[in-house]
Amino acid sequence: MGALARVLLLVAAAEPTPTSDPFEIEVYTADTVARGHLLAEQHANVTSDHGAHLTYEFIYGLVDWLELATYFATEVKTGTHDFAFAEWRLRVRPRTPDAWPVRASLNIESSWDEHGFLSLELRPIWTQSFWRLRLDVDPTFEFDREGTVDALPALKLALAVGGGFEVGLEYYGNLGPVDAPAPGAREWHQVFAALDVVRWSRVELNLAAGFGLTAATDPFTVKTIVGLQF
Repeated sequence: MGALARVLLLVAAAEPTPTSDPFEIEVYTADTVARGHLLAEQHANVTSDHGAHLTYEFIYGLVDWLELATYFATEVKTGTHDFAFAEWRLRVRPRTPDAWPVRASLNIESSWDEHGFLSLELRPIWTQSFWRLRLDVDPTFEFDREGTVDALPALKLALAVGGGFEVGLEYYGNLGPVDAPAPGAREWHQVFAALDVVRWSRVELNLAAGFGLTAATDPFTVKTIVGLQF
């Protein structure tokens, strides 16, 4: 191997590999929590390469078109048995009025860890339903404390199969910085097969298994989201 090739390999190895959000693996719909209601969620996942994560989220409907939420995220890192607090998050999300023909919202979310501000996420959300299908599209941008802006697209296609159940496919990606995208083999691309239980208005249940499509992505992830609205 030539000297130039060795240098290029060292530079590539030193560059951070894009990853997906380990604490909240969820594609948002445009809907928000109703005014005066509180939704409590538990997000749990186990990954093949990045440990296990347990996150608690509390979402309150301030008005019919605006919700406020906070998260407490914990993790067990791969190769250890250490359970530790990882980060805290705060977000707001306004949505379009019910009378509008477009169902959309904008998630604005800040993350904080033991060193202070970690990142700011801007997530436009668009939802469209047709027949028994629902499509949710979340083209997310994350600004970290170093000033890097990553593109993290996500989408979900769900089919209502009757009996209060939906089956679907969820996709999560990280293309790296918008001004210097990662090489294709180092991008994060992950697809989940999901089952959602929607038969109860106050209960939320999402079960899914995910598979990585590139070498840089976790090969396998199992996740659950359990929510109860008050």
